[in-house]
Amino acid sequence: MPAGDANIAARETHPVHSLMRRVDIPPACQSKVTRRSYMDFSIAKRIAQEDLPAVAQTWQTACLASGGDITTNDPCVQLAGVRGINSLLAGGAPCDQQDVADDMITFAKSAGVTNSAALIQIAKDYRVHPRNALALDGNVTPSTPFCQTAPKNPELNGLVNGQLNGVDPFRFGGPKFAVVAFGDPVSCPFGQTPDVDSCTCVAGGAANNAAAPAPAPASAPASACPA
Repeated sequence: MPAGDANIAARETHPVHSLMRRVDIPPACQSKVTRRSYMDFSIAKRIAQEDLPAVAQTWQTACLASGGDITTNDPCVQLAGVRGINSLLAGGAPCDQQDVADDMITFAKSAGVTNSAALIQIAKDYRVHPRNALALDGNVTPSTPFCQTAPKNPELNGLVNGQLNGVDPFRFGGPKFAVVAFGDPVSCPFGQTPDVDSCTCVAGGAANNAAAPAPAPASAPASACPA
């Protein structure tokens, strides 16, 4: 097993950061919500993935067999069961996953590595892997915010994390950052702009990205989210 892959669930953090029901989404997005779809993404308290240890193990195995420098910065462990898994949890910052994938590719291109192509493909697969999600207010589970910086390695251009089935597609956030509605820059991948008139992401910066109104102040402090 990769170092650091035990008790993955215990690494998830559960504090409520925002009352999501007070984060209004644009009318164009509201028109896409049916009663059935709302039920689908308002049930789960935590959407976790059973394959994260396997994702970490795939990198660690290939890294150890690479012939490169596996001592400096401990890339086979850090980019596997430590940073590799932590970046796929709900509490990871928006660009953590891309940073790990970049570091994987940088290692793959380093001196002595004999399986560069395989390592780069693992990094690309890692970059598009969905991340865990938490229901921050016990009701709706937000999508993962998209990273807003370009990757260091061109192999990652255009690649973004997937979104799990069951997350709210029009609200984005996590246990360590506030929930925002579609229209915020993080609601679209880097290089695309949210168009609130159509509730879609468009290339370039010409779209209407006026965010939905800011949530009203909470009348009472939020309580901890159940595990």
